[in-house]
Amino acid sequence: MSNEQRRQLHLDVIAEFRANAGKVGGQFANIPPLLLTTTGARTGEPRTWPLAYQRDGDRVVVYAANGGRPNRPGWYHNLMADPEAVVEVGIESRPVTASFAEGEERC
Repeated sequence: MSNEQRRQLHLDVIAEFRANAGKVGGQFANIPPLLLTTTGARTGEPRTWPLAYQRDGDRVVVYAANGGRPNRPGWYHNLMADPEAVVEVGIESRPVTASFAEGEERC
């Protein structure tokens, strides 16, 4: 998949998420989605990313696996530069401060 195709897929998933109270279908139908909005490290502009997540108590956990690619995803670099972000789950949106797993917590 080209970068342009990946970008369009992200935009389509974001639109579907927001139009359907956090629900998406197709290849993502069985994956719990959230939207993560970060501040671009280079641009300072808001960037929204659809991601799979898990809950750990009150925490929302995302993984910077980048689909098995050798580099980390852009949202990870953005959070390293500025850990303040917004998370949307369902119809709820809330500000968050990212923390990064270390030691035994990191898998």
